[in-house]
Amino acid sequence: MAFAAQPGLADQLGAWFGDSPVRVSGDDAEPDPLASLWLPGDSLAPFVVTPWPNVLAALQLAGVCERDSLLDVGCGDGRVVVAAAVLCGAAATGLELEPNVAADAEAAVERWAAETVRPSSAA
Repeated sequence: MAFAAQPGLADQLGAWFGDSPVRVSGDDAEPDPLASLWLPGDSLAPFVVTPWPNVLAALQLAGVCERDSLLDVGCGDGRVVVAAAVLCGAAATGLELEPNVAADAEAAVERWAAETVRPSSAA
């Protein structure tokens, strides 16, 4: 399955998200990817990034398309949610309890929302 998005959009998304295993924003951001996965302020579990190629492979394997709704519980930085919406046209929702990580997800959705065009549903 090829993504129905504009050519090169998957690469742009991958470059924007990167593959850093730690947060890149917030007061407790850590630049060292080998640092402990538990960051100050983590209350439930460490934020571990899904590498971008794995996100694309999972969406393709699942056959996510514009008819689908996707719920990503523990969405982290929102990469799966954004990729499902932007590249596949799915209605995607993410839930994240860690405030700093949720802020990263919100920033991703805000940044890429303009790339998502959803057809209006008929009443």
